Amino acid sequence: MRFGVRSWIFVLAAWCAPAAMALPAGNALRIAAVIVDLLVFPGLPLVLRWSPERYAVEGFTLRSVQRIAVLTGAVSLSSAILVTVALMLAGALTAERALVILALVATVATLAPARRSTGRTSTKGS
Repeated sequence: MRFGVRSWIFVLAAWCAPAAMALPAGNALRIAAVIVDLLVFPGLPLVLRWSPERYAVEGFTLRSVQRIAVLTGAVSLSSAILVTVALMLAGALTAERALVILALVATVATLAPARRSTGRTSTKGS
């Protein structure tokens, strides 16, 4: 299986926040890395993998980019909440664990094999 440069950039970017946790608390770089990572990962790989815009023939339009950006934020924040609640209920909540789990989800979503089109189209109104 061969991965493109974009896949490896996504994987490295997803692991920036867990790596930034090694910086001192209150460091501006640590705060920025965690905030950006929470807003982008794992939402972007998941949305790009399953978004209908991925298979559009005409390419990306401004509207599709806006839709992907909103979906990315929503999926990322929802994932962060889900992971945080699960860790809290398990009694194992730490910021490092939550960020590592989110980075793992982003890594799997990025490096998982692409789904294949079945060639079927959905029928609307039937």
